[in-house]
Amino acid sequence: MTPFRVIATAAIVVLPSLFSNSTHLSKTLNGCGGLHAGIMARVEVGSPHTTDGTRYVVFTFTVLNDGDTTASPERDDWKLFVDDIEVGDSQAIFLEGEGPLGGWRDLKPGESFHLRKRLPVSLYFPEEREHKVYWESRSFRSSAIVVNANL
Repeated sequence: MTPFRVIATAAIVVLPSLFSNSTHLSKTLNGCGGLHAGIMARVEVGSPHTTDGTRYVVFTFTVLNDGDTTASPERDDWKLFVDDIEVGDSQAIFLEGEGPLGGWRDLKPGESFHLRKRLPVSLYFPEEREHKVYWESRSFRSSAIVVNANL
């Protein structure tokens, strides 16, 4: 059996050219000021709360404000994508359960927060192959990472 692996890269800084099809995002990213998103992932097999060996991908979502003014992350429009398809329960993933350390808040210039979420491999990555994962809102889009679900 091949071990489950996650190949992940994290990127906070994004390039305007990534969003050439989105006028709103291009305007937001001119000069690279404003909100930026990052994503990281790791594997968790079982936990103190489960004894059945359930496999999870643990994501850390980061929002950074590198603008000159306070900005709202507008969490109500966050969407998670796997293989360029929006995950049907994006809102539940981001809004239910624990929020970021320090709570939900607007971000002052230079501030960031991290949000951790565990997703079961069997529900979100059922095919044994590489999956492209990213998240976005009206204000930002993270770079994509690759989750290698070869079990």
